[in-house]
Amino acid sequence: MTLKNWKLADARLRTLALATAFSLLPGALLQAQILNPIQAAKDALNKAKQQNKAGAQPPPNGTTTTANTPPAAANSTPATAHGSSAANENGPFNPPAGTKIEATLLSPPLPGAGFAVSPLGIHMATLTHSGSRLVMLYDNVEGPKFDQIIANGSIGVAFSPDGSHFAYCGQQGNEVVVMEDGKEVWRSSETNLQGGLDWSSCGAGLMRFTSNSKHLYFPAESRYNSTLAARFVFDGQASPKGAPGDINAYSFSPDGDHYAYIWSDPANHGNVQNVKVIIDGKAAPYVAGGLQWSADSKHLYSTARGSGVVDLLLDGKPITRATELRLFVPPAGDMTVQVVSRAQPPSVLLAVGNRPVQGSELPSSQAGIQNVSFSRDGKHYAAQYENSSHQKFVLWDGKKGQTYRNLLAFKAREEREGRYFDFTPDGRVIYLADDSSAQQYLVIGDKESDQIRGATEVVVSATGHVMANSMANATTGAGINFDGKYLQLPPATSTAYLGFSPDGNHYAFVLQTRDSNQVVYLDGVAQPNSVAIPTASNTAYVFSPDSKHFAYFYHVANDLGVCIDGKCVAGGNTYNYYNLTFSADSNHLFWVRNSPRSFRLFVDGSPVLESGAPSYQSLPKEAWQTDGASGLIVLAHDSEGYKRITVTPSPQSSLATLR
Repeated sequence: MTLKNWKLADARLRTLALATAFSLLPGALLQAQILNPIQAAKDALNKAKQQNKAGAQPPPNGTTTTANTPPAAANSTPATAHGSSAANENGPFNPPAGTKIEATLLSPPLPGAGFAVSPLGIHMATLTHSGSRLVMLYDNVEGPKFDQIIANGSIGVAFSPDGSHFAYCGQQGNEVVVMEDGKEVWRSSETNLQGGLDWSSCGAGLMRFTSNSKHLYFPAESRYNSTLAARFVFDGQASPKGAPGDINAYSFSPDGDHYAYIWSDPANHGNVQNVKVIIDGKAAPYVAGGLQWSADSKHLYSTARGSGVVDLLLDGKPITRATELRLFVPPAGDMTVQVVSRAQPPSVLLAVGNRPVQGSELPSSQAGIQNVSFSRDGKHYAAQYENSSHQKFVLWDGKKGQTYRNLLAFKAREEREGRYFDFTPDGRVIYLADDSSAQQYLVIGDKESDQIRGATEVVVSATGHVMANSMANATTGAGINFDGKYLQLPPATSTAYLGFSPDGNHYAFVLQTRDSNQVVYLDGVAQPNSVAIPTASNTAYVFSPDSKHFAYFYHVANDLGVCIDGKCVAGGNTYNYYNLTFSADSNHLFWVRNSPRSFRLFVDGSPVLESGAPSYQSLPKEAWQTDGASGLIVLAHDSEGYKRITVTPSPQSSLATLR
């Protein structure tokens, strides 16, 4: 089996591409042949014990160092024109006295190996050789040897959402073995050559943990006569053949403890007498489809079709009948919304809580209903109607809005997918629409905003404020629409990076002036210096968790630094600062100065650590996480391998020392 490192473009949500890092290791290491990774780890530790490390090099595996030397003299450089003392960008340093740095070796240097990193906690799985066989290391602990570890372009590891569990598939002879947390949980004599587990089911394929991280599940195809039939494996227990092979055909409860699917007898496909609803491994006394769990995970909705009608079932009991029906379940609460079609007279309407909404019914030849959405608390809904003229209007909590040419999708900058509706905390619907002249308006509840041009970002605060950007045209500059009103700002070519503080009491955005400077505005007031937005980043600034502090990177000519609460601290002249982050208790500020070969970690303006970087630019979220109230954990690598570094700031360090 050929081992492949991941490329950054192919990284998945719960994995981290680290192939770049191998090009940064010394050439001798790249050519080394390490057959036994466990012995390599032991050798690395012995070597570390013999070395007299200086500066802020990470200590050996599983050890802690405490800095007792005052910060280096470079940290007390006289104040610059843009702020207070300059941070030490390149010179030698000692961390502030009392800084604790703990390094845990996750994987020794293994040329040709593949890696995956958990979404939380920074745990690493490493796919490598042990002699002629393949093994999986997890946090440097070696698993059993396999003829093959089944993967699909990656190393084939599934992580639980909380990062505390992992699973993968290995092949030994004619048997496939599923490993969870280093222990065998399921074995099948039907290999991927005969039907069973292959790359599509294993690891980063269809293998999953439930939302509460407690249960591992996957479909496993099995040979049945001349075809394949799937079994569903949940917590190591396999169902009879006939389960769906498509993971999207299963319904899982929001709490992660229940599941349901439609089983079909592989000996007689298509015969309704050989179809069953399976709930938590047991056959239900009814046959239905369209399985959906209630928000509280206590009930199962389904639909049964026959003789031109559709029955909506609750735990198998009919509660609604219609010609056609679509069910929508909110993320919380007990509300449901149904889009119901009636044959006589031909019409379409909304039903909430199994009761028709007054005024929601229209002739089906004149209307369609789509994009049904709920507020986060599940207490409010909105739906988009389209009339026979293809105009759009919104029905929100039974109230009909104005007619528009189109509803337009929007999102916050950090979000990947657009949406048509949002809600304020008090339940007012929010949507973006345009009129027959293509002029845009942000609608909040039943009120239109001032006119908006080319909005791309819309954000909502925890206290119910709404902000959208408005782009420039030939005659009018870009600006901000705040709670429906246009803010007067200096002439600008664009506005972006809209955001609110966690408590919703402060807002910020970035204004690009006509001379191409980018200026951060906090509560409508321009902040010092031009903002330096890290390359390939959606983050221009950060609020502290307690909403009391505000920070961003700045640049003036060749000077780069950090501004916090209106005061700026010079850092240097290399434009590669990343990962600006407040600690969970809002008392410390972290960032890195990154380069292709290493990064230097700063805490409250003082360098505390320098090590190899797992990526060229910013450290992805999997490799950079706050830890406890005041700490940070970060993934690093040096000649000894990849390490999880835990940094606890000095008691003498705080945001006050930065300023």
